[in-house]
Formats: sequence, C-alpha cells, structure tokens
Amino acid sequence: MSKVARSVAATTMVLTGFGLIGLGAAARTHADDPPWPFVGYHWCPGQPFDPAWGPQWDPTTCHDAHHRDMDGTLHDRDYFGPSPFQDWPEIPNMLP
Repeated sequence: MSKVARSVAATTMVLTGFGLIGLGAAARTHADDPPWPFVGYHWCPGQPFDPAWGPQWDPTTCHDAHHRDMDGTLHDRDYFGPSPFQDWPEIPNMLP
C-alpha cells in the first residue's frame, strides 16, 4: 500500500469516528425534554407516567401534554392547564 493510500485510509477512519461521535451527541440531546411550548412526552395507557410531566389529565387514552390522539384535529376537549414545561405564568385560556 502506498504512503498516499495509507494516509487517505487513516484520514477517512478518523473523520468517520468524529462523525459517529457527533451523531451520538445529537441523539442524546434530542432525547431530553424540549422547552415549552413543545411537548416533552407522549403517553398511552399501560405505560408508566412520570409525575414530573404534570397532571395525568386523561388516564383512558393516548395523549401528550395537552392533546388527545383520538380527537384528531379537534381541540375543544383538550387540557389547557399549566404545562409542566412552562417557566413563566400561565396566560388565561379564552377558548370556549
């Protein structure tokens, strides 16, 4: 193997290693709970519920912090209480 080929092979291995390390760090960052107003969890019956997520407002169906899966795009029966990911005072909800 020529000196140039060995150099290219070594550089490729080092850069691939750095790329894989970067992917691992990105995946770990993505796993953390995102800040409000983004939802930090999705729960379904039978799964453990973390009390740090706030109130368990509907133990009968899959939901996130505010929206039930079964309602589709209808949001009239959603939970509009304080989000566990919100760090400023709740703005009153004026929805009917």
